[in-house]
Amino acid sequence: MVLGKITFGILVASMVAGCTSDSGWWKRTAYETNQGYRQNQCAKNPVTLCPERESYDDYQKKSAAVLKEER
Repeated sequence: MVLGKITFGILVASMVAGCTSDSGWWKRTAYETNQGYRQNQCAKNPVTLCPERESYDDYQKKSAAVLKEER
């Protein structure tokens, strides 16, 4: 239980840092931490199929394409 709280704390801290920093490495770290957390949670529940892990670069490309379509 304590490990779960620590992991959640690291996840939240990474996400906050990723959202508030202009540096790309913070955003990448926050994204990778979030992906790892989600994958870990999915692996704990064997009933569901876990989605394939998406790289940060692929995520950026998809986000840019969506933003471009909205304009």
